Order: sequence, then C-alpha cells, then structure tokens
Amino acid sequence: MPGVVNARRIGSDLRCWNLVSANAMSREREPSTGGASSTCPACGSQSLRSGDGKAARFQRCKRCGALVRSRIPSADELTTMYARAYSGAAVSSDRTGFESDRGMLLGIAELLGRRGLRPGYRVLDYGAGTGRLVTILRQLGAAVDGVEAAEPARLEARRRYGFEFYPELAAVPTASYDFVVCVEVIEHLADPHTVLRDLRRVLKLGGYFFLTTPNAWGLTARVYGARWREAANPFHLVLFTDAALRIALGRAGFSEIECVRFSPVGQGSQPRKALHRVLQLFQLYGGIRIIARRPNA
Repeated sequence: MPGVVNARRIGSDLRCWNLVSANAMSREREPSTGGASSTCPACGSQSLRSGDGKAARFQRCKRCGALVRSRIPSADELTTMYARAYSGAAVSSDRTGFESDRGMLLGIAELLGRRGLRPGYRVLDYGAGTGRLVTILRQLGAAVDGVEAAEPARLEARRRYGFEFYPELAAVPTASYDFVVCVEVIEHLADPHTVLRDLRRVLKLGGYFFLTTPNAWGLTARVYGARWREAANPFHLVLFTDAALRIALGRAGFSEIECVRFSPVGQGSQPRKALHRVLQLFQLYGGIRIIARRPNA
C-alpha cells in the first residue's frame, strides 16, 4: 500500500482572492451596490443582531454566533480592493499578504495524511494562490489541481511551477476529487452557502472536505472584540464559530462533520505549545479546522 502523506506544521493564516468570482457574491444583495442583509450567510436564519454603536462593523447571528459584516462591499468595490492588494508586482515579490507560509501548508499536508490522503489521490485546492500548497501535495504524491480567481496569481503559478489553475469553480468537473481543501477562504465569501454546495459537487461520493477559518469564538476574538485582527481585516465578510460552520456545512449537504480538535501547533517553546493545546481542548484556539464528507448516496 502506498505510504500515508505526512509532513509537519508550522505557522498559520492563509487568505485568498476568490470572493470576487461571481459565485462568491451573495444572491441576497444587489451585486453592483452591496449592502446589508437580515439573513445570516452561515445558518440561513433571520437572526442577525446589530453590533454596539452606529459604527459597528459586524452583526452577530443569535442562532449560530457568526459575525457578519454590517455592510458587504459591492462586487465592484471588492474587485477594486483586491486588484490593489493583489497586483502582479505584489504577487511576483510575495508581498500580497494573502499567501500562507510553507510551515502552515506542511501542517495541512500532515493533517490530510492523518485523515487518509494517499499518493495518487486527487485533490482540489480552492483558493490556490500561486500554488504553494499544490506544490507540497504534489511532491508528496497527490494529484492536485487548483482554483484561483486572481489572474496575477494564476500567471505566477504558471511562471513558477507550470501550473494551470481553474479560474472559477464552475469550470471544475463534477465528482472529480477525493479531497477538497479550502484554507482561510470561507471568511472572504459573501455567499458561502452557494460556494460550499459547489465544493460538495466536485467531490467524489464519500470524498473529504477540509476547511480552516478564523475562530469567532476563540480567546483572542473574545479578548479583543472589535480590535480583533480578523475582524479588523476589511476583506473578511463572515467570521464563523464552530457551530456556525457545522450548520453551514450541513445546509450544503455535507455529512460526518467533525471539528479537528488537536491540530499540529507548530514550532515554539514547550509552554507555548502547551497553551495552544489547552486552547484547542476548550475550542478557544484562534482557528477552526473542520473535516466533512460528501455522502455516498
């Protein structure tokens, strides 16, 4: 039997540009104007509660705890925002701030290996950037493709590695992949429900979906509130709790939804690693890792 894909984890935090694609924009808002919605993008309930003060950036869903940006930028505004941050020059010099470090990606490879990823399995990286994770997983024997909406990133992936990524999820064939990976992407999407359903579509029956995102119920989120780094990031539109993600994945048709409680904690002192383990134990860690499956029937 082929060996299990294995690697080590260091670091955290990946962001991507995919939300400017058409299927990332909310169907409940006029695409050209943006605005607010009374419907929670995570759980679908009419339970959004306004934040404190007129300048509050987010509304909290009373049902699932998700934080939803009070005003979602329009499609045109998002395109302009990302074009400025993701210029060709910034991509080629690795100065976008949207790419994760190699250590985090090695950790993701380790987690996927623990969950059964084998050499030869087909993997789709949704929000592939310039191809760092694709490169690591290919080196470990997996057959990996990517989806990346940002043209400068796709061109850089082609220049560096010879990769040809899909420009949009709609172009990906149905039931084609054993694993789909979505790392620090879902918080950028105005309509995560539509994207999650489409990601389930491209999985083979029984295939695995792996997702990471900042934890809106984590310790740093609770301590810093509106000053929390992830909430201050203007590119983050929906910030999830574990409960919100479970509901969102269930609505999109996934099953066997499981929070990966003890993910690798990377480098650092032993006290720091111990602290991270304690935070993971009580679901107060800064990020959420969830794995789910497309049902066999």
